[in-house]
Amino acid sequence: MHHIMIDLETLGTRSYSVFLSIAAIQFDPNTGQIGNTFRCNINLESAIKAGLRIDSSTLEWWLTQRPEIMKRMFDDPIELKDALEQLAKFFSANKIFSPWGNSAGFDLGLLADAYSIAGMPPLPWKFWNEMCYRTMAKLVPSTIEKPKNAHDPIVDCEYQIKVLCNVLQTLKIKL
Repeated sequence: MHHIMIDLETLGTRSYSVFLSIAAIQFDPNTGQIGNTFRCNINLESAIKAGLRIDSSTLEWWLTQRPEIMKRMFDDPIELKDALEQLAKFFSANKIFSPWGNSAGFDLGLLADAYSIAGMPPLPWKFWNEMCYRTMAKLVPSTIEKPKNAHDPIVDCEYQIKVLCNVLQTLKIKL
């Protein structure tokens, strides 16, 4: 299983936005089999000190969401640099080479911004292996119900994997 679904919970929708939580789930896109899981929360102050930014309209949007979901993003946070190092180790340990994001340019782009701004080594993947869940999901309308705990990054990753596998199966695509 060399694919991984990544989801970030952010405080912005533009480049260099703060993200408070990273989730990644290893999976086989041909079978839907789930592998190892990664999750960590980011210390907000460390993200801001690194130069990531908060967008007020996104923060206001979060205030309209279920408070227990937002609260989870503040459980046991770690420094941004430590989180990025742990994610890179997760990639390496699991021989991941194809990261999926919703869209590749958003989740994966924000991670690329963070690795750069934190002065970290290159991304733990090659940019040409990035995959876009959002594009694939639009190819076949989903009948899979969105989870009630949406915006929990692990729940979002699991949902996106189900939808993606359904699309691939429907279109008879093997990766």
